[in-house]
Amino acid sequence: KEKTALLEAILDNTPDIMSVKRPDLSVVRYNKAGYAFLNKSQELIEGAKCYELIGRNAPCDPCATQRAVKARQPVALEKYLPELDIHLNCRANPIFSDDGNVAYTVELIRDISERKRVEAEIRNKTEQLQHLLTEKDKLFSIIAHDLKSPMSGLVGSTQMLAMEPEIFSEQDFPFLATEMHKSARNTFELLEDLLQWARMSQGGMDYAPTSSSLDDLMTMGLSTGQDMARAKDIAIRKDVPQGLTVLVDQPMLKTVLRNVLFNAIKFSHRGGEIVITARQEGQTVTVAIQDNGIGMNEQIVSSAFFLEKDKRQRGTEGEKGTGLGLVLCKQFIEHHGGRIWVESEPGKGTTVFFTLPGV
Repeated sequence: KEKTALLEAILDNTPDIMSVKRPDLSVVRYNKAGYAFLNKSQELIEGAKCYELIGRNAPCDPCATQRAVKARQPVALEKYLPELDIHLNCRANPIFSDDGNVAYTVELIRDISERKRVEAEIRNKTEQLQHLLTEKDKLFSIIAHDLKSPMSGLVGSTQMLAMEPEIFSEQDFPFLATEMHKSARNTFELLEDLLQWARMSQGGMDYAPTSSSLDDLMTMGLSTGQDMARAKDIAIRKDVPQGLTVLVDQPMLKTVLRNVLFNAIKFSHRGGEIVITARQEGQTVTVAIQDNGIGMNEQIVSSAFFLEKDKRQRGTEGEKGTGLGLVLCKQFIEHHGGRIWVESEPGKGTTVFFTLPGV
């Protein structure tokens, strides 16, 4: 009696679920933790099939008891029960009768849902970190190529002007000045994008949305691209309702407008047209910036918002891009709770859509 009482006390004071089952999965008994987990009394549980107690019509797959009976040795496994939305660690030990057959199994069940949640969180954080490291490596590759190349050209040109000005004719200077200006402008745009990307990635960029007139923001944003558009004889047409108000961070939205507009100009043919429209449905404003330029194939569209150096296109007049502009646009638009996407077809132009919260 003392030994029986001791075994009963050990069984019922074990915090994990313990059960004794027959090979046909009928329950002999559970410990107190098992009865509490199932929220059923001992009389209702004993003799019932273990899987019926959790509302199933068939045994769990995998089933530790079935595997232990078949293998005739202890089995340990993990499984997920969607009916209860829990992860379990199950260990089943067979108990043999005098004739050598399995008479019972003793199963120890532990709820490992919290551990699985932490593992999934760690796995998610690891994937995010790996993504950030990959993006960082791509960014360094862009810096090494796109920043070094124009700076080398500027250094070489200015050195020749300083050391050997006599080798240039009067007619060479306008061409040289134009090329140096293009190189300096491209370098400045790259540096501006890099600084904003770095601030955004490190959480150092303030997000302060205010109610703003979308038409006014568009007008300010277009002013930065008018010179580029005029240089290529590209017309920019705006169709934005006067009273349309959006809740946006103005510096972020200006960056989005600048990058998308510069891309539209870059990939438009001389004499082309860019159309900017905005429409409100409910609390969402959808902006579309459409050009009739060279367009993009599906492969380039799919990588438009990623740092894919090998898939970048040159503009219609050889303009280079960093590939960082649309990455910034995506981050800024998603910061507003919106989304951004591209529709394009080779030879038929490109339309960039993005949504903003309306007021």
